[in-house]
Amino acid sequence: MDQKILDGESHLKISSRRVEKVLQKKNCLCYLEICRPSLSEAVKDLADSNFKISTINIHSIFLSAGVHFNEDIKAMVSDLQANYPNLKFKINDVVSNNSIVSNAILKVVTS
Repeated sequence: MDQKILDGESHLKISSRRVEKVLQKKNCLCYLEICRPSLSEAVKDLADSNFKISTINIHSIFLSAGVHFNEDIKAMVSDLQANYPNLKFKINDVVSNNSIVSNAILKVVTS
């Protein structure tokens, strides 16, 4: 049996495609720094697409709610809301506050 090792980004893209099929929602992976697409680029792509999007849910993949979550993302979303007044933006809690994620992390570090 062949096994493939995926880096985090590849795994997230594959997972994103599965979610899109099941939920019939568009998912985009974006970044705050260095890598592309940025949050604003991802929102522009979604807004320019043929998808009928009214709400953008932002899931912050951080282990804690630090400066990026508490300040940077909120400032970016404020700017995006001004540029896209017809879209609703929802900032969800950091993923580590989800018990499924925190339990998975605990399982990894204790195994």
